[in-house]
Amino acid sequence: MALRGERRGQCEGGECGAGEHPHVLRARRDRLPGGLPGSLNGRKGASPAPPPAAPQLTRASISAGPLPIVRSMTRAPEGISAPATSALAEMEQLVAVVQALSTARDVAAIQEIVRRAARALTGADGAAFVLRDGEQCYYADEDAIGPLWKGKRFPLTSCISGWSMLHRQPVAIVDIYQDARIPVDAYRPTFVKSLAMVPIRAREPIGAIGNYWSTQHAATERELRLLQALADSTSIALENVALLESQRAAKETALAASRLKDEFLTNVSHELRTPLNPILAWSELLVDDATLPQEAREAAQQIHENALVQLRHVDALLDVSLLIAGRCQLERARVELGAIVAAAVAAVRPAAQAKNVALEFAPCAEPVLALVDPQRVQQIAWNLVSNAVKFTPARGRVRIAVEADGAHARLRVSDDGIGIAPQFAPHVFERFRQADSSATRSAGGMGLGLAMVRHLVELHGGTVDAHSAGVGHGATFVVTLPLQPAARAAA
Repeated sequence: MALRGERRGQCEGGECGAGEHPHVLRARRDRLPGGLPGSLNGRKGASPAPPPAAPQLTRASISAGPLPIVRSMTRAPEGISAPATSALAEMEQLVAVVQALSTARDVAAIQEIVRRAARALTGADGAAFVLRDGEQCYYADEDAIGPLWKGKRFPLTSCISGWSMLHRQPVAIVDIYQDARIPVDAYRPTFVKSLAMVPIRAREPIGAIGNYWSTQHAATERELRLLQALADSTSIALENVALLESQRAAKETALAASRLKDEFLTNVSHELRTPLNPILAWSELLVDDATLPQEAREAAQQIHENALVQLRHVDALLDVSLLIAGRCQLERARVELGAIVAAAVAAVRPAAQAKNVALEFAPCAEPVLALVDPQRVQQIAWNLVSNAVKFTPARGRVRIAVEADGAHARLRVSDDGIGIAPQFAPHVFERFRQADSSATRSAGGMGLGLAMVRHLVELHGGTVDAHSAGVGHGATFVVTLPLQPAARAAA
């Protein structure tokens, strides 16, 4: 091949042969300290500058700026052999690359690290990062003294990176123009004379990393070892990125489904509320109509009471939807918490009496003033007390207390009801979650009350906790709310 012979010019005594590839000439000029080699620099016979010591490849150097090319150290520190020093430097550089790969969060970041580290670790004139795309090799990125094949695709069976992947083994070629596996037409426009290629992942390779030299070079065992170590770390990094992307996609899907569910709940709540309003109005009129028979008025009363229950469920759906969407605004006022909780207890008392459950309310000895939304705090108390009554059997007891503790106020609701199973405890404040979700469960409800409590408490900047010794041992719910600034200053 005439072209092959033309591109095998040698540089001897500081002078380059006429057949040297232009990219190689430019790279040689750029890499020599004087800017030009030997006689071309106007100083024929001048002694060359000593080679620089091996630069350190660190995480910082990987992340910013061009990577230095690794060269042999000119002199080892006193008491340490040169091979040992070189091995230590290589290990430090490889560790820096592995650390950088471990923090990569997308394929683009991995490409940037690998294309530069592959060349820097071995001192090659070029490096390529290749990914398998079906039955093709995709040259995703490169770092070289001249252009290679970045962005191009080749069949697996017609390029050396594909050969390395298909055979699941590294390959080193000293003279690419004497190897039948090389597609010479693709290499002729480049500076490449020799190469080394290693697969990314031994089992079912997903890519390859290549090194290229502008002069004939037999890749050493050390160079292949470093390149393979980089490929192995790259394989792990790519798998980690795939997992992260899968998690991100799953999270986005779940969030989208949750948003659709919330929108559905909001729409359904409005649709359910519309027919309830006339039912409530007409049933109330029928209850108050003295001309109707007593039996008819009692039936109307049942309709009215059940419509009110249904309205509370609809309002709960709307409230939770607004809270989750962040559209619930607090209307804070300076109020006495004991009075707010007392009103909630009074509202629940008829239901407790009907079930023969005793309610014991112990307000704080001193007024507990807080800057809160009175209506929302009453909702919190009502839901907690109603929940306690619901899960407490007849002749049971529910205790409610308001306490002041420095800069905070506490609402404590305890019962001696069925308790909370340990496996359900982490889910007690989740929406639509019930310990017994069967159709034959003893307690009704949609599983929204405690979820609403949590959202409203957190909206106030407080916390809510549930405690239970287990099934059959009752439960205690503790709400902690910050007091208003004036009360905090007084404390």
